[in-house]
Amino acid sequence: MNIKLIRNFGLWIAGTFLVFLIITTIILYINGSIEDIKDFLPYIAKEIWVNPIGWVFLMAPYLIFRLSKYLFFSWKKHSPLIFLKRFSFTVILPVAFFFSALGFSNWYTQPEEYNYTWDDSFNNTKDTIQNRYAIDKKHRGMHVFDRREMNDEVLNELLSTNIEWVTLVPFGWQENYDTETIGRKDTDYTKWNRRDTMYIEKVERLKSKGFHIMIKPHIWMSTSSGKWRSDISQKTEAGWQRWSESYRQFILHYARMCEIVNADLFCIGTELHTTVNEHPEFWSQLITDARKIYSGKITYAANWNKEMTDVTFWDQLDYIGIQAYFPLTQKNQPSVRNLKRGWKKHIKEIEGLYKKYNKPVLFSELGYKSTEDSGIEPWLWPDNLKGLYKKVCFKTQANCYEAFFQTFWDKEWFAGVHFWQWQTSHGRKKSKKEERKNISFTPQNKPAENIMTKWFARLGK
Repeated sequence: MNIKLIRNFGLWIAGTFLVFLIITTIILYINGSIEDIKDFLPYIAKEIWVNPIGWVFLMAPYLIFRLSKYLFFSWKKHSPLIFLKRFSFTVILPVAFFFSALGFSNWYTQPEEYNYTWDDSFNNTKDTIQNRYAIDKKHRGMHVFDRREMNDEVLNELLSTNIEWVTLVPFGWQENYDTETIGRKDTDYTKWNRRDTMYIEKVERLKSKGFHIMIKPHIWMSTSSGKWRSDISQKTEAGWQRWSESYRQFILHYARMCEIVNADLFCIGTELHTTVNEHPEFWSQLITDARKIYSGKITYAANWNKEMTDVTFWDQLDYIGIQAYFPLTQKNQPSVRNLKRGWKKHIKEIEGLYKKYNKPVLFSELGYKSTEDSGIEPWLWPDNLKGLYKKVCFKTQANCYEAFFQTFWDKEWFAGVHFWQWQTSHGRKKSKKEERKNISFTPQNKPAENIMTKWFARLGK
């Protein structure tokens, strides 16, 4: 066994890992805050170590070094012909294979021919929202994530689509489902930080254009254990007391922010099913505490699968909030008619909640990927690797949007929707060619955006 080779390999891996962490820290510091670094750096580091792609990333510099060294000594010691042969086998053929595979992937995943006629006549051309919400009380909402400044270009893109509500999502980090605190142990959500100031500035900018605001904190949790935030629970009563107090601080912190910026709606929790089942009294008290701080409307975002009917405190809230990723079909590339049939089996249950609690139903989150199977399991996250082999399908995404609007928009008990999601980094300057590989949830620059724009221009009952 070559001890020196193993040692050098370990040093390269450790060095690459350290450089990556340093660069990540700098980026987080520039774009976020010290709290972001404390919360997310351990997560990023862990994901690099446990993810196979992470190891490929870490090994790449070492492999490039070894290859370069091999070729250099081959050139020095052997004839040009031998060097060319080795160079061809170690560099030219792998590179050719890589680009051939990439070209095949680009060809295979091209979207189907979809002759959608874009209609800009419904676009909002004003400098502020039309405020149709004031007339029909329907939320025309979008979760907005800003990777660039919330400038006039970004705001005008949102305005043109008739979006009137913007959902901002502050994240609280939790390592595992049974971790007893939100964020690091020294995270103090009773104090303001740089990230809070950034959110306040965003809200002020959005409100200058008339947008209504929902602040909707999420827990960002590692899924390496096979659990997600719906599974959060504690093994002991003492552990539960620590977690519940930590979550309480987290939520009331943003309740204070909502009051300061005069937000229109506050969501006190998102998809925390196990805690809802096991500790409903905690949520009832949390709602009471939040209302002492925040004078606006409050909701909770319950997962569509069982949780929405398990919640016992809807009567204390202003909206029944549903994360509405209901399965609608078993078909790839379903028609609007097929998708509407899929909604029928869910409508009775949803309307039953409205009748039981006499509270309007708000889809606190809904979205569809640009894939031919997005109506089958809408909740599945689009893994980046799927972009290499998953066919892009704008038609299915557009049909899912159309079926939703035809099914719900005119129902009197339906209070509207907050779609997932809008990335300000996309922008109108992004070409159609660049969007052709985008299988993500965003409707931006896709037919679904125009369908949403048309329906948001209509008044609901």
